[in-house]
Amino acid sequence: QRKKVLSIIALVLASLIFLVSGLAVFVRQAQNNPNPTEQTESKKSDEKDDTDVDDDDSKDSTDVKDYIADSSDFKFKWTKSKFTNLKFSSYSNKNGDSLKSVVKKFGKGSNATISGESLNLEYRKSGDDDERESVHLIFRKQYNGKFILSDGYAYFTSKDIKTVSEKSYKSDWTQADVDALTVGDSSTGKGGDNLNEVLKKHGNPTEARESISNYGDGFKTSLKIFYNSNASNDSSKLSYVSLEFAQQSNDDYLLTYKYPTK
Repeated sequence: QRKKVLSIIALVLASLIFLVSGLAVFVRQAQNNPNPTEQTESKKSDEKDDTDVDDDDSKDSTDVKDYIADSSDFKFKWTKSKFTNLKFSSYSNKNGDSLKSVVKKFGKGSNATISGESLNLEYRKSGDDDERESVHLIFRKQYNGKFILSDGYAYFTSKDIKTVSEKSYKSDWTQADVDALTVGDSSTGKGGDNLNEVLKKHGNPTEARESISNYGDGFKTSLKIFYNSNASNDSSKLSYVSLEFAQQSNDDYLLTYKYPTK
């Protein structure tokens, strides 16, 4: 009887050791993966986010109405960095962002037109009639019926140049001042006057606007500044001056255009 009892006790102890060992393994697995379901769902979500809309084999619509948002639904989601993150194909017709991917990310445009094999999509900030904040994209139709991004340009209010209000600005510009400015190469600005010198002499403008373009040769940035005075009664001073500068590799800006001229 004693041997039988000891055998039963040994069997019970062995079972307990087995159960404890199994429980320890389960706890360690749970710590390494606290919520398997959550991880699985997260992975599925990531895979869904990574799915390229270009996997859709259907041809792109050629009805411009499909790319124009209702005025009540339109939102301007663009920034300078978002524009420069776009991929342009230019004349190679390769590796450009697809029309579908752009519309998926930024929504439908405020206007769209089609001419031949090209589709022009425009995003203009609400109430911006003179394009202070706008993006213009050109897509080319491919052999498979899809449009890819070829060229584009955008305007953004500059955040790097301080401006003053037109009401408080009093012009000190004369025609002789404008005539004395040296305009450089119309594309690169080489040989033109430096923006910093203009600001040092005439102060901050009433408006500063950046223009960014990509026509197949990389991004180019230019800066337009305006001196618009409504407060001056001095006829010897100019009430409106417009200047344009090209950005250099060292972030300087050199003059490419001036107005008014004789």
